[in-house]
Amino acid sequence: GLETVPPGNDPIALVLDRLIERQLMLVEVERYAPPEPQAAAIETQIQAVRSRFPDALAFETTLHQIGWAADDARRYIRDALRIEAYLQQRFTATIQPGDDEIAAFYRLHAAEFTRAGVLPPYTEARAEARAMLIEERRAVLVRDWLVGLRRRANIVELYFTSPPTAR
Repeated sequence: GLETVPPGNDPIALVLDRLIERQLMLVEVERYAPPEPQAAAIETQIQAVRSRFPDALAFETTLHQIGWAADDARRYIRDALRIEAYLQQRFTATIQPGDDEIAAFYRLHAAEFTRAGVLPPYTEARAEARAMLIEERRAVLVRDWLVGLRRRANIVELYFTSPPTAR
């Protein structure tokens, strides 16, 4: 419940990639020490994760199965919030598209702004178009950054098709 599984052929490999990237990002985050997230933000995220389970017992059982206590889940979420703050600071502040770029994005993605078959005027959709354009550009920057982090790291992936047997 802490990581969502994107659609694909091998969900384990996809989540493993996410966890590797997360660890690489955490190393960078630790170097720059962004501010600690608010306790309320951590609690909100904990509640969001818990809501993905049928009930509190299912959540606690899952934590137990992976060998985690509730504090481990809190630390995981705290670190996720710290990563997000770092990415926001590093990759969003410098992306300030001009009006021409926002208008071009709006025209190119008109279908995404259409509601009930009606395309709102640009003046009404400008803020949303700007946010979407910034997020799109940020995603590209983060993806390129992660490629560089992976290139510089020594990553060894171990796969087991079945649990090792005791001798």
